[in-house]
Amino acid sequence: EDGIQIVLPAYYAGDDHVILLDVMVSGPGKLADVQVRYKDLVHLRNAVAQASIALPAGRRADGPLEANVQKNLLAFRLSEDLLQAAQNLSQENAPAALALLQKSAQRIEALRALAPAFRDDPELKRDAKLIAEYQQVLTDHARWWGNTRMRNHLVWSLAYAGKVKLPPGQPR
Repeated sequence: EDGIQIVLPAYYAGDDHVILLDVMVSGPGKLADVQVRYKDLVHLRNAVAQASIALPAGRRADGPLEANVQKNLLAFRLSEDLLQAAQNLSQENAPAALALLQKSAQRIEALRALAPAFRDDPELKRDAKLIAEYQQVLTDHARWWGNTRMRNHLVWSLAYAGKVKLPPGQPR
């Protein structure tokens, strides 16, 4: 078949699988026809869900789908920042790790300032708290820097935090 085919080998009730596509278009109009084929275990049959996506002319207000995309993109970037911070710390470069955490905090605050719905978002609050706690520990690195065991623990903790920010099944 023409187009992009993505296979998700295991998909269970309550799972979320996010696929972000960066699409360049010349103007408004039809963007994509999306078709999902799946095994319906409740009705014991194969099923199909379809939708079309079009870009309207003019500027429109962002809705819940756009907000979801923005949060997913932020989660991906936070994951990359945390994993890179872990790598920097493993290479004994605490200032670079701290700079990445500062960048993550700025990303969160930028998204929270973007729309009223994001200001009190519990996931964004949780992420901001996590980043702030890592920043505090890394800022005080003079107290633990000589302790290799503690530094390794922080490397693994940052790497784990980066891994769990990725959607399930995302390779790293």
